[in-house]
Amino acid sequence: SMCEMGEIQCQLLKCLTTNHLSSCSTALYKSFLEKLSGQDNSVEQWEGMWLSSMIEGLTSNDSLLRYNTSLHWIPVTLKLVAQAAEVIQSYLVSEMDSPITPTRRTRLLHAWVIVAKNVRILTGKSDLSSPLIRESLYSADEDVRSDAISTICNTLKKAESLSEVESGLLKDCLPSNIKVDSAPFRQHLGSDIRKLLVRLRDSCVTLLKNPEQNQTCLDCAINFVDWLHRLCISGLLPGACYQRRKGSLDLLHVVYETLIHVPDSRQRKGFVPETALKVVEHAGPRWDFFTSANTRTLLTCLLDGAEEVSMKGQSYCH
Repeated sequence: SMCEMGEIQCQLLKCLTTNHLSSCSTALYKSFLEKLSGQDNSVEQWEGMWLSSMIEGLTSNDSLLRYNTSLHWIPVTLKLVAQAAEVIQSYLVSEMDSPITPTRRTRLLHAWVIVAKNVRILTGKSDLSSPLIRESLYSADEDVRSDAISTICNTLKKAESLSEVESGLLKDCLPSNIKVDSAPFRQHLGSDIRKLLVRLRDSCVTLLKNPEQNQTCLDCAINFVDWLHRLCISGLLPGACYQRRKGSLDLLHVVYETLIHVPDSRQRKGFVPETALKVVEHAGPRWDFFTSANTRTLLTCLLDGAEEVSMKGQSYCH
């Protein structure tokens, strides 16, 4: 009955507020979806039965419920119910268009960008030109900004070339996000930029098989890395706050670790293939990371009063 179904949904959401019960909740939810997925009107049935629970989970005041709904329920829903993403996002947009509090809008916007991120990871499809992407990138909420940056950096194809739209959005938002104090935010930012740079590097290796024909895409990728490196170096100059110095060093570490091939490296995970040398060679002076000016800037980190910064700087001088 509808009453029993409502009680089940309520209990499943309650399970998502506890980490050790989230997998059980998801397994049961998935079994409901699998029964629906073979039917012609599966998306309509899902909308009638589960949309309100999904929205409740994604926009709850309980941060753990929001997190577990986005982590567990969204991916399985998008995999098993065709067009579910459109249904969820349409509902969220219609809610955002109605009179609501700023806090409620932030919750709805975050839910929208989480769906967009998962769609991109699962299908490669995205609408990065949507005004909601840009709004997410400039949200006052760090979690919304983090997921928006992640949406740009992650996609289905692991060697998809960097687009002008992706490059433009990141150039707009990264300068103000390098200095964020939150450790989880910085960790996610580093992880997302690493994925982006690995994708960029591997796509350039493919593009270099026909460099004349692919010159525009190659220039977009090489110029972005040049810009990112300059941004990080400028964040180390005297007068920069501790958070910017620390964030800049963290991202420099990601740049060097993903783009510089080290022969006989014992590093297995994240090892930079020898083919990356061709990309560095093609980039020429644009990827001359260790010019005398850049090296001097890195050396100043050794004298930094913050131990974390001086230790990180020391690792680059070896």
